[in-house]
Amino acid sequence: MYITLDFNGDRLGARGQPAGPVPWKEKTMYLVRTEFMVRGGGAAEFEVGREKMAEVMKGQPGYLGQTLLHSYSHPAKYVVTSRYEGVEAAWAFGKSEKFAA
Repeated sequence: MYITLDFNGDRLGARGQPAGPVPWKEKTMYLVRTEFMVRGGGAAEFEVGREKMAEVMKGQPGYLGQTLLHSYSHPAKYVVTSRYEGVEAAWAFGKSEKFAA
């Protein structure tokens, strides 16, 4: 399933006609995408470290969750997407003592 959006974020129906508001339009979020290249044999250690970081992040105000993606075509490549309620929450975590630790 997919939804076609115009440049204003409004949903479009057949022939480009407005199809009503997008349910999530009032709810925005900020996404941080980070790529990692892991050295050979370090995948398991990296994944454990990301699980620990996810646990630390759970207590952060404005944190919504994260996704860890592992590339099939490039086995050493990981992509992490972290979701926040807004840019302020993401920056606050980046400046926090928990992140520095």
